[in-house]
Amino acid sequence: MFIPLGTDRPLARPRLITPWLIGLNVLFFLISAVFNSPRGNPVVDPLLLDPDRFRIWQPITHAFLHADFLHILGNMLVLWTFGPNVEDRLGRVKFTVFYIAGGFAAAGLQMLLSPGPMLGASGAVAAITGAYLVLFPRTHIKLLVWFFIIGIFAIPAWWFIAFAVAKDIFLTSSGKAGNVATWAHLGGYAFGIATSLILLASHQLEREPYDLFSMARQANRRRAFREAAHALHTAERHRPTAAAAPIDASSPLAAARLNIAELLARDQTDQAAAAYQSALTLAQQQDEPLVLSKSAQLKVANALFAAGLHGPAATAYSDFTRVYKDDPEAPRASVMAALLYIRYLNRPELAAPLLPDPAAIPDPAIRDLIRQLRAERATPPHATPHAEPAPTTPPAPTGESPRNPSATRA
Repeated sequence: MFIPLGTDRPLARPRLITPWLIGLNVLFFLISAVFNSPRGNPVVDPLLLDPDRFRIWQPITHAFLHADFLHILGNMLVLWTFGPNVEDRLGRVKFTVFYIAGGFAAAGLQMLLSPGPMLGASGAVAAITGAYLVLFPRTHIKLLVWFFIIGIFAIPAWWFIAFAVAKDIFLTSSGKAGNVATWAHLGGYAFGIATSLILLASHQLEREPYDLFSMARQANRRRAFREAAHALHTAERHRPTAAAAPIDASSPLAAARLNIAELLARDQTDQAAAAYQSALTLAQQQDEPLVLSKSAQLKVANALFAAGLHGPAATAYSDFTRVYKDDPEAPRASVMAALLYIRYLNRPELAAPLLPDPAAIPDPAIRDLIRQLRAERATPPHATPHAEPAPTTPPAPTGESPRNPSATRA
């Protein structure tokens, strides 16, 4: 058994709508339990979603009904875990509308693909969980595990979401869903994910550095940066190599430079990058410059960037620009160094002298990038929130309708 207890994402304000939604669900459940009888349930029967006796309120009211105690317990635990953060991010009015619309969308897909009586909040809760995945993909959940071992563990929430979606897809495709409205679950996830992405893309919802939309955009930027680094490396490989300035072979720094050159000659780029890092520290201690030949300098810079060593990579690119300022590849190397200082190292003041005049750059993509970097350097960075993970959705509890065993539960 897996019971979610909370997330590591703090709230900016107290939860309000989530407790009210849980209270309404519990109230409906208690009232329906009181009036339940072998001949039917006068509370549940008119409010569950029944295509044969459809009423206009049923797409909303069905999401406040539950078949049994385990059914409501599972849904309310998930709602209590993920609802407050989504409420905090969307705002209370939007969150209320989102919950109702999520249940409506989930019920619509279930009725379209598997019509029949249905009740339960799982579709609306799945919509909140899908939104959580988009808005907080890097958060963790506290999970009470009661299986072969007993304890509380912190788990990336997206693991649970992936498991929940895969479980529902398997149950749906294998025909083993039973009385569980798996199409409603999948419809809720899809609605929550799609709606959250649309709100972020249209700026109806303020973006954060670690929401899924921003992370995807940053991944595209990193890919473009790697392609630019590869193009720079390829262009340098096809040009004659100019030797670095003569050095004293007896000094430790000179020996380090020769070692780097030998490693590069054997195509041991990663080892050369590591050696450059060590030599860079030595050069700083001796207050001496560490510059290789053009080809070697760019190879090392590209290898450092590929390894995620952004500080040394920025130094290598900027040193290339400083020493080989007349080289055709100098402007591109300069822009790459500036990009590292602004987007990765939070040192925009070091990027100012590295950004050339866009009008002097023939490549339109590089010109646009320079303009973007100038704008970003002039704008104070937003405060980066705590690390954020993703949501979680434990397996939905099973249970039968109080009145109609053929009614599926969401």
